[in-house]
Amino acid sequence: MGRNLSEWKFSMSNIQPKSSFSWDWFDAVLHDKAPALANALNPPATQEQIQAAEAIMGIKLPLFVRKAYLRHDGSQPESRFFLPYFSWCSLDRMVRDWRDMQSMAADEIEQRPENFPKKSEAWWRDLKVRPVWWHPSRIPIGYTNTSDHLFLDMKPGPAGVAGQMIADDGMMSPSVKATGLEQYLDTFGKMLADGRALCDSNGECFDQNGQHLRSVLTPPSLAVHTR
Repeated sequence: MGRNLSEWKFSMSNIQPKSSFSWDWFDAVLHDKAPALANALNPPATQEQIQAAEAIMGIKLPLFVRKAYLRHDGSQPESRFFLPYFSWCSLDRMVRDWRDMQSMAADEIEQRPENFPKKSEAWWRDLKVRPVWWHPSRIPIGYTNTSDHLFLDMKPGPAGVAGQMIADDGMMSPSVKATGLEQYLDTFGKMLADGRALCDSNGECFDQNGQHLRSVLTPPSLAVHTR
């Protein structure tokens, strides 16, 4: 089975406009269809751990994300296909990566809010992602052993949605993967449940044609790049 980056293409029909997501259902699907991924999920975080992470980063996580961490505090590194080619950050990893990004961006003019375009400026009205390298309201949600990052984007562009999931390779080309963690997990669970996605004993997932599921939510119309 191939792993070509160009292989993950899905039609808009994969995207569920409304979610009926249930963690009991999702965990049951994972244990049945993708036990390697299910076994790599961490035990729950506590409310106190969530609040401590939020205080450090100066944000409040979306309600669904808070509930997700009360179910599982992220995943182990070997579960790098749980999110679109990323392991799910524990709260400790989330804060560590956020601090690292803050440190790297300390002298970058792009991170300063006064340098963002105004919403009235026509050239960026249709952008879902702000045209900046980094913003402290991008919360790490997925990690790899490379420079790639997966963020919850709490300060999107004018056409974006707060909490959208964006992938960034560090080269000023972030792209939207889902409107949020709930949409991603709901769609991924349904694809596993009805056989449109298949996972092997290593937790790697593929579509029915054997193409690698680097992401279940990357139709061309969702990909949004900065200028």
